[in-house]
Amino acid sequence: CESYSERVALLELLEAAREEFGDECVPELSGWVRLYHSHHTSVTGIGIFCQFRRMVPGVKIEIEFDSAWYTWA
Repeated sequence: CESYSERVALLELLEAAREEFGDECVPELSGWVRLYHSHHTSVTGIGIFCQFRRMVPGVKIEIEFDSAWYTWA
């Protein structure tokens, strides 16, 4: 689970916000995040998004994905 691209992307975003605004800023963040995935999100990925939303309720997550079966054909 540590190397899931969704997790890495959201952790990098949180780290950048903490460096810029301080550790206490996370619950107060607002805005949106757009993620693109080459295939549908797994159940683990959905769990990662849920954890992120619980930590940062003011940030909306938008996800776009392709079907890897058609993209690579």
